[in-house]
Amino acid sequence: LYLQEIHAPKYLTGMIINIAVIAEIILFSIADRSLQKFSVGSLLAIAALGSTVRWIVVFAFPNVIVFCISQTLHACSFAMGHYAFMKYLVKNIPDAQIPKVQGMYSALAL
Repeated sequence: LYLQEIHAPKYLTGMIINIAVIAEIILFSIADRSLQKFSVGSLLAIAALGSTVRWIVVFAFPNVIVFCISQTLHACSFAMGHYAFMKYLVKNIPDAQIPKVQGMYSALAL
């Protein structure tokens, strides 16, 4: 609906949404190498900042190009937060409990 409101071409809607998915995949593919030195708390703070910037930019500049660029911040918001939580699980939850905790996370947070 928002893309219609800012007059994005209907035929590009799927591609515009997929920018976020591609950014997420890229982050996940490099996360273990690039983010290992960061604490879970730092990663969650970066995710919160990325999300805040993303949605403020979308609100402040209602334009298709700006929206497309802001889609890359999906990697810095959702993907970073998800990665941080998984990193927390691996370090702090006993292996036998991880499936239950992941299930709760999926039910409550996703």
